[in-house]
Amino acid sequence: MLLPALLLAGALSASSASPTSVVTRYSDLGGKPYDVTYNNRSMIVGGKPVLLLSGSVHYPRSTPAMWPSIFAKMKAAGMNAIESYVFWNYHQTSLAMHNASQYDYSGRGNVSYFLDLAAQHDLFVIWRLGPYICAEWPNGGMPEWLRQIDGMKSRTPTQPYQNVSGQWMHDHIEYVRPHFAANGGPIIMLQIENELSGPSNTPYVEWLGVLVKELDAGLPWIMCHGAHANDTIETYNGCDGRGFVAGQTAQNLPAMWSEDEQVRSRERESVCVCVCVCVCV
Repeated sequence: MLLPALLLAGALSASSASPTSVVTRYSDLGGKPYDVTYNNRSMIVGGKPVLLLSGSVHYPRSTPAMWPSIFAKMKAAGMNAIESYVFWNYHQTSLAMHNASQYDYSGRGNVSYFLDLAAQHDLFVIWRLGPYICAEWPNGGMPEWLRQIDGMKSRTPTQPYQNVSGQWMHDHIEYVRPHFAANGGPIIMLQIENELSGPSNTPYVEWLGVLVKELDAGLPWIMCHGAHANDTIETYNGCDGRGFVAGQTAQNLPAMWSEDEQVRSRERESVCVCVCVCVCV
């Protein structure tokens, strides 16, 4: 289960940083276009470092009427960001829709309204596109109709999969681009794939890196807990990430904890260790 994600991007001491030297919330950017970069201490938005405290809200698992209350509670709990996967098989339910380049963004899939509300509630957004997302969701977000396409082998560098999933990614990026930081929106980070096991030098991972460049989002991309492609930042799931943090900072990359998956009582001490390491190293 994906629990509320804590994205801790390096350390900023409250005693040494003045209120104007850091960004603490989306509204600090004033609704104007801003850039997003990073170093080995933090994500940097509008030229200033930010510590992201993020919770997970999967839009199709609740109704639009519930979203304002959910966001308000997250804000009251001290979070300044939300993250959500993007559910391909919710938006494109049939091969006919694919062939017609049609998507359903109505109802619980109304991502434009979801993202607008996040901004209204002063929350940054981490948008985890997939195409495979896991998320304890049917087929990991992959449409069932993929089975109807000759030669289809999901999550491989085969042409049928590249063509179909690549089209989805390109189309969705353009749909949500108005909500990107460069347009003054709340989306500051994107994720491609999810928890991809194996080495990072495979043809499939190399293709993911090519796809990231083609999408030309102008935002940092992450790959969560596993293989990672060129031009993406590896992030950590689990607890006690001391070795991970050291490796990231040595590469001048931020150490980000993308999923807190350890909830058993005997692991509470490890959770505290991981939080302290990610914040204070």
